[in-house]
Amino acid sequence: MGQMEENNLNPRPRGCAWLLRGCAVVVGIAFAGLMALLIYVSRMHTVQDIAKCRDNMIAIGAALDRYNDVNGKYPEQLVDLKRDYLKKPSVLRCPVDKSAGCDTSYIYHRPKPDSQDDFVVLECNRHRLRKDVPLTKLLLHKDGNITVAYAEPGKRGG
Repeated sequence: MGQMEENNLNPRPRGCAWLLRGCAVVVGIAFAGLMALLIYVSRMHTVQDIAKCRDNMIAIGAALDRYNDVNGKYPEQLVDLKRDYLKKPSVLRCPVDKSAGCDTSYIYHRPKPDSQDDFVVLECNRHRLRKDVPLTKLLLHKDGNITVAYAEPGKRGG
């Protein structure tokens, strides 16, 4: 009778607490994974826009080099590249720029013949990775390198 009294006092079978803890851990891990996936997906388009903008800047940089090789100087403005030096003139617009009426989204600094390799030729400061960080500025240097910096608050590309 001692065994029966013990079973009545503890109606849960042994090991049930371990099963509940195991389920709670699995659910917690699954929830954390789901939240990480949601954060990743919500930022994916921003990262893709930055990658596309970077590709655009590389294409523009190559067109600027071709223009300089042919003409011995850099163009006065980026739209001068459209006709003969760009395969796709759409690269003159940042993927984030939805404004109308402007041929190019990038800020162009025409290099002089004595400009150093680290001279900034193009800038785009239209990207924001998160709402709580400043705009991200992509800079194309004369030597073809692209660097990333934070834009000054209140300034946008034009």
